[in-house]
Amino acid sequence: EVMLADFDQIDKYLVDPKQLFTNIKDIKDIENQFGELSPEQAKALQDYLGVMNQQHFSELRNNYLGVWGILLQIYERFNLELEKANTAYEGMVYRKAASILSNPSSIPNLPKQLAFIGFNALNECEKALFKRIKTEENTLFYWDYDPIFVQNPGYEAGLFIRENLLKFPNALSKESFQHVDSENINVKIVAAPSTVAQTKLIPRILEEMKTQGAKLDVSTAIVLPKENILLPTLQAIPESVELLNITMGYPLRETPAFSLAELLVKLQINGRKSKDGEESFYHRDVLGLLNHPYIRFCEPNEALRIVSEIKRRNRIYAKQTEVATTSLLESIFKIIENEESITKYITSICNQVSQVIAVKSKDEENQAFRIDLEFLFALFKSLKRVDGALNDFNFTVSSRVYLQLLRKVFAQERVSFTGEPLMGLQVMGFLETRALDFENIIILSFNDDMLPGRNHPVSFITPSLRVAFGLPDYKHHDAVYAYYFYRLLNRAKNVYLVYSNKAEGLSSGEVSRFGM
Repeated sequence: EVMLADFDQIDKYLVDPKQLFTNIKDIKDIENQFGELSPEQAKALQDYLGVMNQQHFSELRNNYLGVWGILLQIYERFNLELEKANTAYEGMVYRKAASILSNPSSIPNLPKQLAFIGFNALNECEKALFKRIKTEENTLFYWDYDPIFVQNPGYEAGLFIRENLLKFPNALSKESFQHVDSENINVKIVAAPSTVAQTKLIPRILEEMKTQGAKLDVSTAIVLPKENILLPTLQAIPESVELLNITMGYPLRETPAFSLAELLVKLQINGRKSKDGEESFYHRDVLGLLNHPYIRFCEPNEALRIVSEIKRRNRIYAKQTEVATTSLLESIFKIIENEESITKYITSICNQVSQVIAVKSKDEENQAFRIDLEFLFALFKSLKRVDGALNDFNFTVSSRVYLQLLRKVFAQERVSFTGEPLMGLQVMGFLETRALDFENIIILSFNDDMLPGRNHPVSFITPSLRVAFGLPDYKHHDAVYAYYFYRLLNRAKNVYLVYSNKAEGLSSGEVSRFGM
């Protein structure tokens, strides 16, 4: 994933891969020769990696440096293989398109009139497109900004918009942007003792907005820079809000659907079969599944009874005959034979669970479970893709390997919510607010480690080389988020910025610098 992300950026910013990767290898060689570890550092590394002699240590270091030495070969071979297969990743397509557009003799099949709306930070490939289109007649560029972005060269929010206005003049006159009256914007910064406590403030803030004349419709938005507080946010929205639209992604790994899949794989890892064919399952796996919200929802009475019985008897391993007492529990509590796919086992249970939830959630008291159907469907689709990839390579994996594979594959997976953006109170992620205006805005997780956030992406490209080759770095990230934030507030009337003032985990409890 790290390598693919680097390749994608290299192509989008039209960086010469040979120059870049040669520099990376040279820098690592210099660090190796002149940046030897101190005895304390070497001992700390050995303690971290385990018992290791000098020979093993040298082998590890050589392997570590060897990665940088072959990056160019991997890049070139990877692109060659993709071309043979007539496919490409996004950056590869961008670079090829930019190459065609940059050639004056080329005749790309482009519409005669185009309008570009809502852009900000352009990569080099996008600039190549804009330059080529600019030579055509009737091309329109629409840039949205606060005049202060342009007037003050030190304003980070205008880092890219100033360049864009010079190279691609705005189709709108300067008078169109003399609309901001900061004195009429009501901005309040509110502190909460924890992340979840922020969501508990939503009903009070919405009520306060209503008393000021605000309508809880498409003109009002709840913005979530931190995706994983979506569920408590939805639970906090009062029932008086009749229409609601969610436009954002939610990490699949944070959903009960993923935890169900994880528990099912663990059940298979620790399950055992005796010589006479009797199957039994480790008590922690059994209790974890029976206490899972989906299983409790589908089998409320039986799940509770079996949990009580296992605890009463103090069972270490529960026999299949004791736990597989219903059709659903029979599907769960069985040991998969070698010829049976573990993906098929999980998807089969997901189907049964979703069917029960679909029927029960029709009742008004169970309507909150409707969102779980989205989670289960997203899990089902992702599992099918994993199974397809394993079948393509024609090999089977053990349950232990499958669990690691599951965690890796689903690390970046998102459940996408799409609704009717022209109706109801809007709930969306921070990046989903781009080019949109709202009169009333509530931004949760308004902490500095969220907005603009700590931008330390894992990459094979060192920060110094990123600057030298014009690749995005922390300044790029901060400028992009500053532009989105201040542009979002341009036409707002009521703004509530809610942050957690408690230092917990990686969060420092500091309010965002944008609120200063």
